[in-house]
Amino acid sequence: MLGLGGQAARSDLGALPPNVLALDWAPQLTVLAHADCAVIHGGTNTICECVRFGVPMVVYPTRHADHRGN
Repeated sequence: MLGLGGQAARSDLGALPPNVLALDWAPQLTVLAHADCAVIHGGTNTICECVRFGVPMVVYPTRHADHRGN
């Protein structure tokens, strides 16, 4: 599952493999309850939520200074 978060339109992605679902918005806690891994930007809330659900993370900080420190 790929949450676009208003940063891209589904139509911008082109053809996706059948095992990829791209959504404009997804309920993060519901998704994490079923996730095998999360690719995240490093925000504190998301890190805490991944820890809560025992979901391994790939953290790729983008712009915000605190994300790099997390």
